[in-house]
Amino acid sequence: MARFLVMRQVAKRGNQADFQLESDGFQVGELHYQSQGIMNGYWTGEALGQTIRADYACRRDRSCGAFGVFDVNLPHGGRGRFYAGFEGGLLRRFTTYVLEIPEGKICMYDVAMGKEGYKFPVWQGDRQIALAEKPSVTYNALFTFDVSAIDDQSAYYCILLLMNLYVRKYYEPNTVNVQSVHSETGITVYKELKNRYNPDFLMTLRNK
Repeated sequence: MARFLVMRQVAKRGNQADFQLESDGFQVGELHYQSQGIMNGYWTGEALGQTIRADYACRRDRSCGAFGVFDVNLPHGGRGRFYAGFEGGLLRRFTTYVLEIPEGKICMYDVAMGKEGYKFPVWQGDRQIALAEKPSVTYNALFTFDVSAIDDQSAYYCILLLMNLYVRKYYEPNTVNVQSVHSETGITVYKELKNRYNPDFLMTLRNK
């Protein structure tokens, strides 16, 4: 069954960031990131009844050719890892956010849609399993992501990928949330990347 939830940042204090997960008006989890330096830190928390522990270290993993790898505990004793990958041609490559699990790779793409905000489609193989969305305007340096997924497990994977995205793209160390307004209105023009966003995905989920 489709799952819709919100990953809402509620605080940013020094080297710590706190998020709540909400679904249908109820809190269904919370996440805490503790930085231990540039590109180093760890996540703890709970999402959809599953405990989260992810350790982030600035290291190169030769098996995936990546620098800056999250090691994450998966349900039922499994292990996975996050890293930044690349797709596209030799001259026009784009970054992907990869979650590698025993069953294979799950990829999140970063598509900028101007005033519509950012779309982060999540694909497992040739199938889209989730979509995260961030508005173009951020208030008080606190980020909010809307998550839509085909089922709870896919929503869980999307949350893990958003954790990775937040640290790589949005987290700023040694800051606190203060009253502010920040607008992002970038537009993705690279066709191969833009095609990863399916504008009908959300409507299809809601009509199921």
